[in-house]
Amino acid sequence: MTTLNLNQIVDVTVQVSPTAAPRAEFNQLLIIGTTGLSLPGDNAITTTERLREYTSLADMLTDGFVTTDAEYLAAALYMGQSPAPDTFWIGVRDNTSSPEETVLEALTACRVKQANWYIAYSTDVDATELAAIALYVESAVPSTIFAYQVATSDVLIEDVVPDDICTTLKNGSYSRVIGMYSTSAHAIAGIMGVGCGLNSGLANSAFTLFGKTITGATTEDLTAGQKAIVEGKNCNLYLNYANYYNVFEPGIMANGYFFDQIMNRDMLVNDIQLSCMDLLYQNRKIPQTEAGMGMIYNVLAAACDLAVTRGHLAPGTYTGIPFLNLNTGDALPNGYIIQTTPLSEQSAADRALRKAVPFYITIKEAGAVHSITIEVIVNI
Repeated sequence: MTTLNLNQIVDVTVQVSPTAAPRAEFNQLLIIGTTGLSLPGDNAITTTERLREYTSLADMLTDGFVTTDAEYLAAALYMGQSPAPDTFWIGVRDNTSSPEETVLEALTACRVKQANWYIAYSTDVDATELAAIALYVESAVPSTIFAYQVATSDVLIEDVVPDDICTTLKNGSYSRVIGMYSTSAHAIAGIMGVGCGLNSGLANSAFTLFGKTITGATTEDLTAGQKAIVEGKNCNLYLNYANYYNVFEPGIMANGYFFDQIMNRDMLVNDIQLSCMDLLYQNRKIPQTEAGMGMIYNVLAAACDLAVTRGHLAPGTYTGIPFLNLNTGDALPNGYIIQTTPLSEQSAADRALRKAVPFYITIKEAGAVHSITIEVIVNI
């Protein structure tokens, strides 16, 4: 018996949409040192490989690191926090070349080689090189934070001439460098482990570094005056309060912004950028119509909603200057507002170049409480 293909009656076509691009990670630390170059046998991390991903300290030992290596000690502080991070990277700096490779050169090579890590720390960076590193990470792509630690006495002194490194970085208004005065080895790697461990990206995962305990690190024995001097230089400390609370404070970058502000903004920008690119990639076209602009608006709103879910954004009142239809004192019930200009006002030149109309996103950050003032009124 001859049978005919059913497609002549019911023609079914299956189309599989391209998958969305994976979102960047904002919870991975890169530790740069020189030990990886001299690991035994084929385990050496060459300058061609440049960096290697690890998920445990045991894997480092398997590759030939020993427990006294600076990279291992830093990784132990990083992974020893609760909740513990999932991943870290070990990068190499070539100290056998002539001239010797700088930390900045190694950092740049690691950034070009691998996009997944977000924060970098060097086990042997020279303070004189930190200003150049700070300038680089300010505009590095993908977005990058550099963490450093200092234990020199000049940080404890007000009005140092020439300026100590913390003052130099503060005066440079660098927003992507976080420093810590500590005599406890690699303590800054420990607090970065706290941040990376907490940053799951899930609902209500937003956090602040202030007030956190660094497992494995010791607090500094400073006077109130020394504390004020160091923190006045936008440098962080690990201190003990009331013989019980071990507290990292205040959790700020060299320019005074809080670490969580920078990180959460980076996450939001990444979500916005990739969401818009996915929209262009997954659709046959986005028409230059109000409907097309609506499609863009929807993915922008979805990215902002994720920031609300994480706890980065929250409802509030707009306190800035008037902008388009947004006025001072207006409520932002969603934690953000997206504005644009009418498609009818788009220039012919922009339309010919197939540009969308510009979108403007105003956000209200949830912030965090770091201090409380209480007045007790006694009535006798």
